[in-house]
Amino acid sequence: MRASLVDALPPAGFPVGFNWDAWVGRSSASVGNCWEFLRLVLREALGAELPPFLDDVVALRTAAPRVTGWQTVALTTAQPFDVLVFDMSVRRPPHVGVVVEPGLFLHCLKGGESVVESYHRKFWRDRVSEVYHYNR
Repeated sequence: MRASLVDALPPAGFPVGFNWDAWVGRSSASVGNCWEFLRLVLREALGAELPPFLDDVVALRTAAPRVTGWQTVALTTAQPFDVLVFDMSVRRPPHVGVVVEPGLFLHCLKGGESVVESYHRKFWRDRVSEVYHYNR
């Protein structure tokens, strides 16, 4: 991973430059669950107002096709600010993260700090279930 993630370029039509580094190292206690963290990041980066789902992202799966601006895309075409949904296990709700650049995503697990990791790593790659792109 490169030393700095400052000034990632958002999709066309959105403000230029976004400081990803400012979002790394935040404790889950300060940002809430992974969905709440994602909402904060995308609100600041894109001005996207995502609904406050209860404790997980299950509703995104059913609502995305009907919510203006969201579309499902292939993992191979994921770009910065796309949302990754991971199926963790049958006993746990899905987990979400946001693509920083192709191959890397930002996320926050319960009890930890927000980090950037590779979604090509076997652990994450095997759990990706959907990728969503936001167009306003």
